[in-house]
Order: sequence, then C-alpha cells, then structure tokens
Amino acid sequence: MLKFIAGLVCGAGVGLLIAPASGEDTRRRLAQAARNPEELAREAVTNIREKAGDMGADLGREAAQKAVDQVMPEKLNPEQRRSG
Repeated sequence: MLKFIAGLVCGAGVGLLIAPASGEDTRRRLAQAARNPEELAREAVTNIREKAGDMGADLGREAAQKAVDQVMPEKLNPEQRRSG
C-alpha cells in the first residue's frame, strides 16, 4: 500500500511539473501535496473512481443499444424510423 501511495504522489508531482501552470501555482500545489500526501491520494482515488464509473456507464449504454438494435429490426426501431 505504501508503494501505491508513493506512486500516486510521484505521479501527481510529475503531472504538476509538466502541467501548464505558473511557477508559483505549481510550487504551491507541490508544497500542499508534500504536506498532506494522504489527501492527494484520496483525491486521486476519487477521480479514478469517478472516471471508471463514467466509462462503465458509457459501455453499458453502448451494450444496451447494440442489444436493442440486434433484437429489433430497423423498421421497428422508433429512433431510426423518426430520423428516416
């Protein structure tokens, strides 16, 4: 677990260094991360969870639409009938 947190902190640090921000802003963010690495790790995990949830929802919608398209012939699909 320690290696995971260290990796998050290092990755965030590198991200901050290469991100387009002013030097002062970057130094402030790095100092904040150094003072409270646990908070930085929590924020990173939260962001990852949100992105993974969004990706899962998108994949679910696509799979559902493909299933509907396979079950319903084009002539019966109301969305395609309206646009055509």
